[in-house]
Amino acid sequence: MGCNTSAESSEDAKWTKELQAARKSASKVHKLLLLGTGNSGKSTFFKQLTQIHGGGFQDDEFNSASKHIQDSVVVQMKNLLNTFKSPENDEFKADLPSELLSCAKKVSNLSPEQPLSAVVDDIQQLWNHQTIKDAYINRTNLGIADSAPHFLDDLERIRSPNYRPTPEDILLARIPTTGMRDKKFTIKGSVFNIFDVGGQRSERNKWIHCFDTVHGILFVASLSCYDQNLYEENELNAMDEALELFNIVANSRYFAHASMILFLNKS
Repeated sequence: MGCNTSAESSEDAKWTKELQAARKSASKVHKLLLLGTGNSGKSTFFKQLTQIHGGGFQDDEFNSASKHIQDSVVVQMKNLLNTFKSPENDEFKADLPSELLSCAKKVSNLSPEQPLSAVVDDIQQLWNHQTIKDAYINRTNLGIADSAPHFLDDLERIRSPNYRPTPEDILLARIPTTGMRDKKFTIKGSVFNIFDVGGQRSERNKWIHCFDTVHGILFVASLSCYDQNLYEENELNAMDEALELFNIVANSRYFAHASMILFLNKS
């Protein structure tokens, strides 16, 4: 009996020591929550951290991004073409040049299941026309990504069946965050565990109560959205929404002991 008790005590001491070491190690990790409204640029910020401090992007990220980027090119052009549609009957108005009408209809009617290759020449012809470029310049409330020209100007490369995105492509691709992802980064000897969560309204209820143990909130706000409405709520101003979310986060009891860092983006 005495031997068994001694062995058990030794085993308990070992586990206690390991748990203490694990707690000590965990206490040195700074937990940061990355927050902001949809299209604030916070996920791009997360991807930049991954590229600079996280060892770069993995093969699965390149593979999944290729189809998303090709599909996004079609979506972005469809959104641009909405500028020229009548709200009454969804038909193209007279201010769309007649030489573009055929291409515009083909792109607008493309099924989501069909690939970029089915309309890539039409998109190229549309984008080469100054009228479409002017629509991009005046794109407020169209849901057009700021990075759209990066992809539309390089369709020859992106249209390839063997297209593999570059790190810059992944950084500039607009891929909404759904759910949560996290990654550890070591910066100047300090370890940060950064959590990125969806900023769209539909995503917020999933995360706001889950992070009462974070050390800091990194809130990303877009300065260029003052004259834009939310993509998911057309009647709400995007800047007002960012201010409201910041107010909710700053006064939330869940984050009472967390430091608040405001990152002003897209100036």
